Amino acid sequence: MVKKFNDFDGSAYSIATFESFSSQGDPWNPDEWKNTKEWETLTQLGFRDITTPIIRKNGNILITNDSLPMGYSSGVVLQSSGYIRDKNAKSGFIKKYSKEMDRGDMLRDMFNYLIAKWDKEVKRRNQNKENAGSLPSDIVDLLNGITTGNWKWNEQTERIDVNGGVAMARNESKIKKLKGYRFGKVTGNFFAIDCNLQDLSIGPDYVGGDYTISKNSLTSLKGAPSIVKGEFNVNENNLGSAEGCPRVGTNISMRKNQLSNLKGLPEAVNGNLELSENQIVSLEGSPKMVKGVFFLSHNFLRNLEGGPEEIKKLYVTDNPLKSFKGYPKKVILSHHDFKNSGIFFDSVKYSVPYKERLSSTINMPPNQYGIYDVGTLLDYMEEIKIAVDERRYNYDVDVEHIHGLIARTLEYPDLLAYFKENPLKIHLLDFDPDLKGKIIKELGIRDISKLSKRISQGLI
Repeated sequence: MVKKFNDFDGSAYSIATFESFSSQGDPWNPDEWKNTKEWETLTQLGFRDITTPIIRKNGNILITNDSLPMGYSSGVVLQSSGYIRDKNAKSGFIKKYSKEMDRGDMLRDMFNYLIAKWDKEVKRRNQNKENAGSLPSDIVDLLNGITTGNWKWNEQTERIDVNGGVAMARNESKIKKLKGYRFGKVTGNFFAIDCNLQDLSIGPDYVGGDYTISKNSLTSLKGAPSIVKGEFNVNENNLGSAEGCPRVGTNISMRKNQLSNLKGLPEAVNGNLELSENQIVSLEGSPKMVKGVFFLSHNFLRNLEGGPEEIKKLYVTDNPLKSFKGYPKKVILSHHDFKNSGIFFDSVKYSVPYKERLSSTINMPPNQYGIYDVGTLLDYMEEIKIAVDERRYNYDVDVEHIHGLIARTLEYPDLLAYFKENPLKIHLLDFDPDLKGKIIKELGIRDISKLSKRISQGLI
């Protein structure tokens, strides 16, 4: 840039600004790179410059192509710091260069990388056209834009099989265009996010990766794949039932739906099971085993009856729980970390508004073998009281609330059997003198609570 000035005698003179010196010869200056043969090739392939002033100020370049494959809807950023990345992505990169590389060589290599990548994409699309059978050209173009890898029209099954992935996001028009067609086997991921899907008639039948149909308007899982090898995610829909849930390889996530029970879920979940923020009042239909974390927060559970027999962690915060009745008997321990496993629940009463609690979550671990039994529950009651008395917590802990949850869980026959075997632990019933007196009388034992308490504290 050149600025003009007038001298004292009225004569004019010009001075080049710092910006003009700094941009001269800079290969990342548009006046330089737009004259390269590489950029000329890219423009012939349909690319154009859409660099905004802010992106240019940061020394970067943003280009796009109306026929870019899925995942590049906002264009491709070429960063002078040495990255090529998808503009849509919050992080990560497509290709990374060394910062020591000559800036001109780096940009030329970036352009050549995109040329080669686009050439590969063109070949993929042409091959797909050959395998499209009788599909109309507009459907062929649509499929080329939402898929990675190769796809073909399967004449026998009348399905679209994809050797790769499918992705649609915030595009209801593409879903409408596909009405009447169904995907068969998709070996990669299948995403249809925020597309106002009303049903699952588009399929697919099989997914080799993750299946994500979140933020839609589904009321049923009818038409869902029979097998999903990766994660199954149908968060933020209007599902009233889990019926139709497929066999899933890892996590199942149905957060923010209208589920009232768990009927339809598989007997075992190999990863996490996320069912928070539903309308669940009963764990009827629950899997018998959840190998990962079972999230049930923000529902309407009063107990845990019908729940899994074996879990890793169980989150039931913000439920109107009255007891832990039906709690899982076994906890899957990782590296014997039993102190950070088990049941996670509210440390204060449900009636206290969630946002007003200093902290809402506390956990009740199993014993060192991953087992919950009467002794474990009673020991936990004592441990909580001692911890609160000694002010170990810097957040709200309602001892009466926790004792009530556990006490209402304990069955009288189990208590009798436990104290028959462990009379020196009778002090664990100090929270309920009437219950303790009844058990002492029935077992015909003496009340040695003071002695047993001192023994447990290591004072004797």
